[in-house]
Amino acid sequence: MRVALEPPRSSPDGAAPVRRSRPAAEAAAGMAVVIEAAEADRAYGPVHPEVLALRHGHARLVHNAGEPARAARLLALVAQDRRRVLGPRHPAALDSTRRLASW
Repeated sequence: MRVALEPPRSSPDGAAPVRRSRPAAEAAAGMAVVIEAAEADRAYGPVHPEVLALRHGHARLVHNAGEPARAARLLALVAQDRRRVLGPRHPAALDSTRRLASW
């Protein structure tokens, strides 16, 4: 899943774009995913396919942020829900299951 980051902003004098550091950009993307997942969860419920995709992305961001144990717990729940809702052979269910096995 890809999260669109806002384009580089100009410096106050308008001369050059202000670039975010990589950790700051990843943190911003992570917060966007968390907010979007929470809003979608309220609107559609926790097992809607789009919500499942956002939850999968959130688990990946947690893993990339250096919390593999927490990420594995999150992804295990997503994989279980995807298998139950989408079916065990659905590509998204298989993706979550495979990624979990690789962590």
